[in-house]
Amino acid sequence: MVFKNGKVYDILKWIALVGCYALNYLWVELAGIWGFPYATEIGKTISVIGVFIGILIGVSGMKYKWINNVMPVEIVEDDSETESEG
Repeated sequence: MVFKNGKVYDILKWIALVGCYALNYLWVELAGIWGFPYATEIGKTISVIGVFIGILIGVSGMKYKWINNVMPVEIVEDDSETESEG
């Protein structure tokens, strides 16, 4: 999956990196203060959703770079035979 729209990518990236964790913190803290039910379960669910979105955009970014030949390819030569002895 490659997100073809940069705006969608940026929004999902913000949600994954900032939004879900801020919402998680807000929910858990308010639940502790006000006694909302399922504080831990809902907080963990929000975190899992954030990680899932992060994985999707990470894979999409890698696939985009691979398709467009943006990823640098490093050629490593084996120079073990050319090492000087002694």
